Amino acid sequence: MNDRKRKEKQSVTERRPIDEIVKKQLKMHGVAETLFNTPKVIGWLDGELRPRREYYLTDILAELEGGNLLHIEPQTANLKNMDARMLEYGALALAAHGTNRKIIQIVYYTGDEPLPEKRYVEKKSYGCIGHRYYVVDAGAGNSEEFLAHENFRAACLGLLLREVPNFRQFSEKLIQRAIHELAPNDLAPALVSCVGMASIRRRSEIFMGEIPMEVQPEVREDSLFRKVHDDGVKEGSEIEKRRSILRLLKHQNRSEDLPSEIVEYVENSEVQSLDLLFEDALVCSDILAFATDAGIEIRECDLGNSSPKP
Repeated sequence: MNDRKRKEKQSVTERRPIDEIVKKQLKMHGVAETLFNTPKVIGWLDGELRPRREYYLTDILAELEGGNLLHIEPQTANLKNMDARMLEYGALALAAHGTNRKIIQIVYYTGDEPLPEKRYVEKKSYGCIGHRYYVVDAGAGNSEEFLAHENFRAACLGLLLREVPNFRQFSEKLIQRAIHELAPNDLAPALVSCVGMASIRRRSEIFMGEIPMEVQPEVREDSLFRKVHDDGVKEGSEIEKRRSILRLLKHQNRSEDLPSEIVEYVENSEVQSLDLLFEDALVCSDILAFATDAGIEIRECDLGNSSPKP
């Protein structure tokens, strides 16, 4: 791959508005205790963790009643390296705030693909260190159970469920709760946050449609709403770009099947590299040429499964 492409594909860390919305929602009063059954949060701590040589920023770090720590790491994708990351975060948090405490660590997964039902990960492969953290799949659960939460902010996280039998009705009930339970000044910001969470599952327009007409102008005038809306449009465009690249490769390969390594590479490539990938897919002679140019190693068994149709 040439130097231009390498520069284009360098990782750039950006926080999306909807990521910040989820983070803010998890820090609302009583939400962490409601969802994760922890002791009472008595204060949110500085998430900046600074070891001697590197800089880390955790998403959510709190002190619990009784003195222990709570660390929540919302994550949309990239769970492959979480074992090492959570171990590092936990060790650095304890070093910063006191090693005489215990720490509860939770990965709050908001991605599209469901996770296995296993609710925790325990590793004892770091020498003498035993380490455990919990993985909570935000997309798994029962919408009625979320609506039943006394804490309205916790109920709103039901918008992240992948399957909601009647999403319009679910949205309407949440909106009515917001109207009746929140102070007038809090209503529009809360509904904007709900729109952002609904956009993670590509349902923001449905949710907006259930907001009463007399409330909609205030929601649309909120400064965060435009950011959330633009972010949703941008994400939709990125998803379509990835799909177009895969469709083109399937056409070039004359097969509906592609090696899993190529699919994973396209789905996880940085946004700024998608246009270049599309150009490569457009001019490549076959998928092997595409893989070679991109530096993708393909197993022989995958090549056998994706051989072109005669």
